[in-house]
Amino acid sequence: MNYQRSFNYGKFFLTTVFLLTLAFLSSLVVPASGETDLHISIINADDNPVKNAQVFLDGSPVGYTEYDGSKLLEGLDSGKHLVVAKKQGLGRTSANLYLSDEDSLHLRLKISETMGVPPPVQFGFHPGDP
Repeated sequence: MNYQRSFNYGKFFLTTVFLLTLAFLSSLVVPASGETDLHISIINADDNPVKNAQVFLDGSPVGYTEYDGSKLLEGLDSGKHLVVAKKQGLGRTSANLYLSDEDSLHLRLKISETMGVPPPVQFGFHPGDP
């Protein structure tokens, strides 16, 4: 018996393209390590929440605080960051942060009408806290 092997180039080509595409797409997935969630609370001089205060991260606006004075920033890279919050009529406040590879960090900033004296900043670390 004479067996001839026939090679299917089309099938080989499609299989090769599929495997290369799969390898490329899997290389695009970046692990989420090194990301931190930052829970920001903005309060006024009377320790009441400040709603609709504009929040900036590293000079870029990231939104406004909720009715309870909070703003959640998720998936931040570790490293140095500057958080600024301002509310017309109340003033502004800021904090320089260094975020490590923690689950979450709570930052409480007080907006004060007093000019020239920076308001107090309070930090709190709560691993796994939403």
